[in-house]
Amino acid sequence: MKPLNIGCLSSGKHATKNIIPMIINHEEFNLVLVHARDLNKLKDSLITARIFEESSDDFDLNKITCYEDDIYLNKNIDVVYISSPNALHFDQILKCLENNKHVIVEKTALTSINQFEQVKRLAFEKQLIVTEAFMYKFHNQLLKLKEEIEKIGIEEIRRIFVNFHIPHLEKNNIRYKKDLGGGALLDVGAYTLNILKEIGIAEPELIQSQIENDSNDLDIGGIATLKYKNILITCNWGFGITYKNSIEIITGDKIIFADRIFSKPKDLKTNILTYSNGNIINQNEIDPEDHFSKMFSNLFQDIKKLKFHKSIDQIEYQLKLIESIKNNETLY
Repeated sequence: MKPLNIGCLSSGKHATKNIIPMIINHEEFNLVLVHARDLNKLKDSLITARIFEESSDDFDLNKITCYEDDIYLNKNIDVVYISSPNALHFDQILKCLENNKHVIVEKTALTSINQFEQVKRLAFEKQLIVTEAFMYKFHNQLLKLKEEIEKIGIEEIRRIFVNFHIPHLEKNNIRYKKDLGGGALLDVGAYTLNILKEIGIAEPELIQSQIENDSNDLDIGGIATLKYKNILITCNWGFGITYKNSIEIITGDKIIFADRIFSKPKDLKTNILTYSNGNIINQNEIDPEDHFSKMFSNLFQDIKKLKFHKSIDQIEYQLKLIESIKNNETLY
């Protein structure tokens, strides 16, 4: 299968720092077009990311457009990467699907089950992939964690604690704009829920949830207690809290702990620690790797094999949990 032509909707910091440079060098993708509202800002961002030198003639302005429709209507584009504010995702995904393009979209992909049903219907009708860009799923740290869980057996697990909180960002960050789909639950909170399905928590029951809002009625943190079989699960997320992203799995005689499970630089060596009675009894070191590139290689294979259910079922699982937490309702 020849490389897929890809277009990028949005040119924010994450896209220009991590995604666009990777796509440019990816053997399975060919970057066709990038949408940017501000051409000069995009160029400056790419220079900062060291894609182009300021004096370089390699900066191809023909690959940049100020018009979203140039992405949708370009018949040479096979797949679109979306990294816009959450509130824009639904309309952008539909337009991509209507124009026969696969989609990889930053989390959170959608903001309601009603949106999901419309997207799923059109994606299946058109036989197109819609997947969420959770890069942590493709790092060997998570793969090794799943191996450790398989060794002990999920029936032996008694508690799971998942955390993702970050210090406050600059005030104009889109995460603080409620009308653009901001808020902690749809950002860092989504990770703490997404990983549950990855490690085998099929149908968790929500016991209780609490959301913390700021003076502008924006959710800036929360905690959810869930239950799956005999396992009690606590998911904790928030803005304005010292940085932490981790998962801790507790059995009758062991604790398995993975730090930086969700977010890590490509050059960071990670590990998985196993404790018993306060002592480290095993330490698995995981070498650095480019999980962004692996995520796109997985997308390439999903498109090649047309794995519709694999990609879209995860979105539904997470979205049902999010809506349940918002309403503090029992899910299953």
